[in-house]
Amino acid sequence: MKTLCKNLILFGILLMTIPGSGQAITCKLSGQIIGRDSKTLILFKSTEDPDRDTKTFIPINNGKFEYTLTAPFTEAYFLIFQDDLEMGSYRYIYFFPENGTTVFKLHSKAELEKDEIIGGKLTSEYYNFLKLNKDANQTQKKAITDSTAELKKRDEYFSAEFKVQQAKQKIAYEKSISANSNENDFEISVAETKILQQMMDRGEYVTQKGKALNDKMDSITVLENRHRLDYIQNNLSLVSYFLLIKITERLESYRGITANDILTVAPKYIKKYPDHPYTKMIVVMLEGLTNIKVGGKYYDFSASALNGKFYKLSEVIDGKYAVIDLWATWCGPCILGSRNLLPIYEEFKEKGFTICGVAREYKNTDALKYRIEKEKFPWINLVELDDQNQIWSHYGVQGGGRKFLVDNKGVILAIEPSADDIRKILSERLNQ
Repeated sequence: MKTLCKNLILFGILLMTIPGSGQAITCKLSGQIIGRDSKTLILFKSTEDPDRDTKTFIPINNGKFEYTLTAPFTEAYFLIFQDDLEMGSYRYIYFFPENGTTVFKLHSKAELEKDEIIGGKLTSEYYNFLKLNKDANQTQKKAITDSTAELKKRDEYFSAEFKVQQAKQKIAYEKSISANSNENDFEISVAETKILQQMMDRGEYVTQKGKALNDKMDSITVLENRHRLDYIQNNLSLVSYFLLIKITERLESYRGITANDILTVAPKYIKKYPDHPYTKMIVVMLEGLTNIKVGGKYYDFSASALNGKFYKLSEVIDGKYAVIDLWATWCGPCILGSRNLLPIYEEFKEKGFTICGVAREYKNTDALKYRIEKEKFPWINLVELDDQNQIWSHYGVQGGGRKFLVDNKGVILAIEPSADDIRKILSERLNQ
């Protein structure tokens, strides 16, 4: 592991000295839309977020579209339908642009299996892999899916406790979006949703019969994930590199694949594609996998407060026990978690404890200004605007945020601890 970490550092230095040398490509996108009346497609790189990044709109006229894409590197892109995005439910239509033409035949949501994306070796490789991975266990998965559907039909799949919580969450959510809702309604909705999610995380949402079927499906999922990893290990292509990036971004979602698996295979790609954008991304993510763990050292960074003053994290927390609170104004559970830190902060702030908040915001800080003023968090609050410092990637965090408790030497004691966990640890170490 030490040798691997040294190699990653060397590759990181290499990336800072090698300019991008990818050969520009020109790819014509030509498509036909069948069975749906959508007017616009939106184009993104695979590394972009449809809800936040700049959009490239492609009009659909009489069920057809054309667009010429010029790209400095060969990497994965995707299309989504604008009307799907506006509804908040969309699918990614991936392809790899290469010189020439990529042809799309895209069907309605009811007939997605009929979609065709043809053009270029990499796009063919990607969809051939997906088909093989899907077909390998199709019969077993269908049998489990059918059995699950039958259980749901007989109302024997979801647990009684979960159904009660679902009803409470639904009432709270509908009240929070009603015309006369207030901040308290929103908070109740977030709290009820969090309880629902916790029940799902603990597996309490299903009956014993449902759990047995879920366990069978999980076993197949592990086999599929291991097959995906084997493919990545044995086929060093840009398609495999893309698959590796997606796994590393959401490693917790890929049962059967560990951080050590990623740390073992990634250097092969870093070596083969030293100046590709994926390499710059994965070096940062590997740093998070290697260092951000209980017993590891926190990642140091600099970021500004709302008044424009820059702070270095180490200058704020070194020598103290601290919570590094990564959150966002659009993450309800993050805000509730930060509120739970208030009494702990007041109890231990004179005993060698502090908190440093960092909010992940996009485009502007208007929402952050409002939230800080409302919550009155008394600790230093910094902002990560448009992921400019890649703080979330360095910490291996997706989505809204996560909390890290570190000791007075900068060693991580706990990741996403509860308020009770934090109070217990601080009581043991600071009340002496």
